[in-house]
Amino acid sequence: MPCLLILHRRFTHIETILSRVSDMGIKKIYLALDGPKSQDEKLAQKNFLLALNELCRRYEVSYTVSSLSENRGIFINMVTALDWFFEENSFGIILEDDTIPELKFGDFVSSARHVLEECSQTMMISGWRNQESASPFQDGYELSSFPLIWGWATSQKKWKVIKTWFFEGLTENPSFRTYFTRYHGYWRAGYKRAISGRLDSWAIVLAYNFLVGHFKSIVPQTSLVKNVGLDEFSTNSRMLRNRRGHINSSILSTLDQSLTYEIYQISYRHIFAPIYAPVLDFFSKRSKRVSPIRILKSANEVGLHGRKLREAL
Repeated sequence: MPCLLILHRRFTHIETILSRVSDMGIKKIYLALDGPKSQDEKLAQKNFLLALNELCRRYEVSYTVSSLSENRGIFINMVTALDWFFEENSFGIILEDDTIPELKFGDFVSSARHVLEECSQTMMISGWRNQESASPFQDGYELSSFPLIWGWATSQKKWKVIKTWFFEGLTENPSFRTYFTRYHGYWRAGYKRAISGRLDSWAIVLAYNFLVGHFKSIVPQTSLVKNVGLDEFSTNSRMLRNRRGHINSSILSTLDQSLTYEIYQISYRHIFAPIYAPVLDFFSKRSKRVSPIRILKSANEVGLHGRKLREAL
């Protein structure tokens, strides 16, 4: 199966990733580079591309590169890269420059693929999980209500569904019963910030659609991908702080409880997040990008997809 690798300016771990990918039996790599923000980044990307041929030759993988001409951010780079990748492939693994897979990740993806294909509610196979939530299930996997994208895989068929969330917008409205909950408040506030350009995160749009559409990711019993991105190049990752909480176990699985409190730290105050988040943004100094959803919708209207869309950007 092929692999899509998302890059910007962190090249420290690329050789390790290529080595692991090669050992997993993957022979075709797609590299999607976001455009540089500065001349230093432009030079670093140029030097990386010069060294790439030797790296891929060493690890016996072929590669193709698609680079955006200017810096568009993780939202645009990721979504257009996925569109390009699945324009040419029916299935594949997606990694970023800070996600290092274990060799067993490839085996897990292969074994869980039938679940992805047979269950309409599953959208992806995830390789990462927080270690504290090791699965008690014995069938090799667990389902989560969160899209865990630190190393994952999906199919062209599933991407066609996911793609509509970015190129067409939210397609399903939440029920009144779930609208005034901490979970909805947390993800809706983030969703509104992301589609407006206040926050450069495609993952929040993905997570909000998971919540509204009741979609699932397939997760291994223990983590099979290591995230090494908590460094000076981090944009959306953050150091995780421990915070304990309590929630009705009939609502969320043990894994989802752990993610809710240990990773996302969702609490009752987030019921009101859609109200106070815009106020905080108004007084913040965070720069605002052009709405990524607007860019993607405009491209969709004129029929730009895949490689042609990335070339136009």
